[in-house]
Amino acid sequence: MLALANAKDMLIDHVDIGQAFLQGDLLEEEGLEGDVFISPPPGYGGDAIYVYHLCAPLYGACTSSQAWHKTMSAFMERQGFKTVSFEKCMWCLHDANRDKIMVGSHIDDFCICCTNHACLDKFRLALLDPAKGGFKAHTKDLCTTI
Repeated sequence: MLALANAKDMLIDHVDIGQAFLQGDLLEEEGLEGDVFISPPPGYGGDAIYVYHLCAPLYGACTSSQAWHKTMSAFMERQGFKTVSFEKCMWCLHDANRDKIMVGSHIDDFCICCTNHACLDKFRLALLDPAKGGFKAHTKDLCTTI
């Protein structure tokens, strides 16, 4: 992707989403009808009689990567991007002004290649704006006590 962007004289940028897994949505098929409950971790100091209802995927959980990818892919599709062939971590968008954006992701790192500054800035603002369905710097509550 970088070689193609360089050959086409495109702008190249990078965005790192902070605490990405925690911004993902839990998978509907996970847990009991989409609800995941955990006991307090060892050494937490909380009362062992409590059970916690997860509100977000946890780092290290077996489905956290899948949940983040599903959340991120849904955002990209809402922005009008299409995946590049069989590669599910690369997207491309041609807008009405004949501008082109290519985005590659590796977990929470995005490499963005674009034909002009205005188009690049518009995408970055959407990506980092929760009001537009993007992602925020801080995370939502991880769990509630039951």
